[in-house]
Amino acid sequence: MRVPHPVVVTLLLLGLAAIARAEGPPAEPFRVRAYLNQDVYHAGDHGRVAVQLKIEHPLHVNGPVAKDDGVIPTSIKWTDVPEGLTLGELSWPKPEKKAFPFTSGRKIPVYERRILAHADLSIAEGLPEGPLKLRGELRAQACDDRRCYRPETVPFKATVRLVPADEPTSSVNESKFEKR
Repeated sequence: MRVPHPVVVTLLLLGLAAIARAEGPPAEPFRVRAYLNQDVYHAGDHGRVAVQLKIEHPLHVNGPVAKDDGVIPTSIKWTDVPEGLTLGELSWPKPEKKAFPFTSGRKIPVYERRILAHADLSIAEGLPEGPLKLRGELRAQACDDRRCYRPETVPFKATVRLVPADEPTSSVNESKFEKR
């Protein structure tokens, strides 16, 4: 029996590795970022937080409520909410319902390209001035038209800056908080 030349074996393995990489999702199937609606806050203020998910085209992620077995919902979990900050329930945009070959024609709720989920923010009276780090994680499963990939959990953060009551505040990131 003839043994293949080491160069042939190496080229074959490199080719298989390239095919495997081409079959997987992009290195970064989605990106997550949090936005606040003001540049600074006062103790006792109320504000809003937006969590933006940008999904690499042509991928999609599942909606936040999965009714089908095997469909992993997109979720946001607050992992660090400093004492004195309270976050309301997240409001998600309505997902689009689409059918894919892997769903056998069933329509499932999905998001594509970019979405924004929002939560109300309350800041307790009497908190000292300074930065408060708000941290969370978004978990989603990227899918293309043929298959779904391993779910990923991506951390995000926002810094709530508390200033004296006589210091002015300004609205920021208005486009992230517009009604759509």
